[in-house]
Amino acid sequence: MRKLNRLWQALEQIPALLAISAFWEHHCGPDYPVIRPYLRATDSCGSTYPCPAMGGGNCPRRIVDYGDGEIVALCRDLWINCGEVPLTRVDTLIHELDITAFTKDIAVALGIRWHAPNRRGHCIWSVGLSTRRANRHQPVFFAAVSFSEQFHSGFRDLLVEVEGPFVLLVPTHPYRNVSTQELILRRGITFVSLEEQVLLDDHGKFVSVDPLENTDRVPCTPLNERQRLIETFRAKYDITAQKVADEAEVDIRDLYKWIAGQIKDSSKKSKRIEALLCRGLTKRPRP
Repeated sequence: MRKLNRLWQALEQIPALLAISAFWEHHCGPDYPVIRPYLRATDSCGSTYPCPAMGGGNCPRRIVDYGDGEIVALCRDLWINCGEVPLTRVDTLIHELDITAFTKDIAVALGIRWHAPNRRGHCIWSVGLSTRRANRHQPVFFAAVSFSEQFHSGFRDLLVEVEGPFVLLVPTHPYRNVSTQELILRRGITFVSLEEQVLLDDHGKFVSVDPLENTDRVPCTPLNERQRLIETFRAKYDITAQKVADEAEVDIRDLYKWIAGQIKDSSKKSKRIEALLCRGLTKRPRP
């Protein structure tokens, strides 16, 4: 397994996740082959091209189309510090990150029940619901923002729009300051830095350094205790049996089968019911 530091940093260095492929390669470095399958060419052309150093006031190179099929990237430094680069039209096309495909694969590693991304602000999308025990069913948002002002503006909007806690995925954590942390703690928000949490395994798949909890560790409830446990759970949270089934992500008929011992303890349905009864709901019990 290996870290993908350059890739995560690139997602915050490329404004709006739009750039010609040469910029993606420049920023991602050795991680470029990982992100390349997620890049989609647009119909728009870029106007600049990376320089070797990318630090001077006249960087980057300027793309010039002479109109006769000849396209070059020209150095803008008065002293011509780097040579021109011949390009094709394909080289000049702006590529965007396929948020749908990318977040779907990230979701598998992080324990997210993925939903098709829905834009919630500038480079912020809702991408599903958490399946982890600590924040189960909380909405998950992915933010890849290049400027501090944009991040904090989008973060404040989420605080207003979303009631209760949620999970926020960010490539790195340069915008996490004291003020942000106070809000995170106050609202019970889970702040996940992909740079710290996601690695690439030997098969080229995203994996988490904090794998999903093993539901096998949840003890099985004795058969003669199940009806009483369900009734106590319902009274504690003032919910119906249907709500219990919904929270456990099983059919109501399977809940009754579990109570009667008609499904195996080793089945996924039984484990989800046991896990719910063990962790409880995020909703406060009635006084």
